[in-house]
Amino acid sequence: MINEIRIESKTPYLLDNDSLLETSGEYNFTFQNTQGCDSLVKVDFYRMNEAIQTEDCSLAPQVEEGFYAVTYNDESPFYKFIAEENGLLTISTCGLTEEETRIDIYKDCNLFVGFNEYACDDQSSITVPLTKGDSILFQMIEHEVYEDYIFEVSFIDDCYAQSTQYLDTSFGNDCASALEITEGYHRVRDENTSPWYRYTAKEAGTLKISTCEISDEDTFIEVYRNCVLDYIIDDKCWINFNTEIDLEKDEAITFHLSDRFDPDDYVFEVSFDRGCPEAESILISGTKQVTSEKQWLEFKTEPDQWINIISPSTNNFEVYSSTCFDSLIGTSSISNDTVSLQIIQ
Repeated sequence: MINEIRIESKTPYLLDNDSLLETSGEYNFTFQNTQGCDSLVKVDFYRMNEAIQTEDCSLAPQVEEGFYAVTYNDESPFYKFIAEENGLLTISTCGLTEEETRIDIYKDCNLFVGFNEYACDDQSSITVPLTKGDSILFQMIEHEVYEDYIFEVSFIDDCYAQSTQYLDTSFGNDCASALEITEGYHRVRDENTSPWYRYTAKEAGTLKISTCEISDEDTFIEVYRNCVLDYIIDDKCWINFNTEIDLEKDEAITFHLSDRFDPDDYVFEVSFDRGCPEAESILISGTKQVTSEKQWLEFKTEPDQWINIISPSTNNFEVYSSTCFDSLIGTSSISNDTVSLQIIQ
C-alpha cells in the first residue's frame, strides 16, 4: 500500500516529485517557498493496520503488532491478541492522541481482569505478560472520546513472562465451612456471589486481599476471626476493596466476599508479604550446600555480567533482584534447574 502526504498552505510551497512514502517511520521534509525561505516540517507517519470495529466480544478481531485507528462512533470496540512466544504485550495511546482514552483487559468475554487510564496525561497504556499460545482480549473504551484516534500494539519477547492464572477455587457457604485458600488470583463466578474462604499463615507477615484495578464489580469483604466479625471493607478504591491483615505464624482468618447489583464474574487477589529476609553472602565462583527448607544466598556482580546458576539436585530455586519477594527475575522451574541471566546495573 502506498500512502501519499499532501501539504496545503495559503503560501505556495514546492514539494519535489510529489514524494510518496512507503515505509513507516519519522521523516523530515524541507519545503521551499517562492521567495526562497526554507521551512522545516516534522511529519510523524504511521502505517495503519486494518481491523473491524465491534462491541461484540465474541467477534473481536485478532490484532498483531502495529498501529490501529479507532473511528469514533459511540462504541467501545474489542480486540484479541494471541502470543506467539512468551513475552510482554503493551497496548498504548500515549503520544498518539489527545483524546481521553481507557483500555480494559479481559481474560475471556465474561472476565474483566484490569484496566488503565491516565498513564500519560489523559492517555492510557497497559502491559500484560503472556505465555506462548495464550490470548487476551482488550476493549478501547469510548466514554470520554469524541474524535477518531490511534492506538499501538507492541510485544517484547521475554522467556520468563507467564500469563496470569485465574483459579476456580473451592469455597464454603458460611464461616464454619470456609475452605482454605492460597496466594494468587481467584475467580468468583456470577452464580457464586457469596463465597467464604480461610487463610492460614505459614509464617509471620501481612496478608493482602484486593479487587482494586482487577474488577469492575461492586465488591466488599467481611473479615472474621474465630467466626466473629472483625471488620468490613467497602469502596476502598472506587467500588472495590483492599485490605491488609498482620498475621503470626499459624494464625488464621476467615473472609466473606459479596458482589452486589447484578453480579458478574470477577477476580480478587490474595498475596502475602513476608518482608525482606536476611541473606548469606557467597562468591559467584563458589558452591553452597543447602541446609534448610528455605535458604537465602546473596552474591555481588559486576555491571552487565552474565551469571549461570545451576542446581544439580532436585532443589528448585528462585532468583530475585533483592531479598524482597516481589523482585523475582528467574526460576529453575522454567529453565530446568539452570538460570542464565544478565545483571544490568
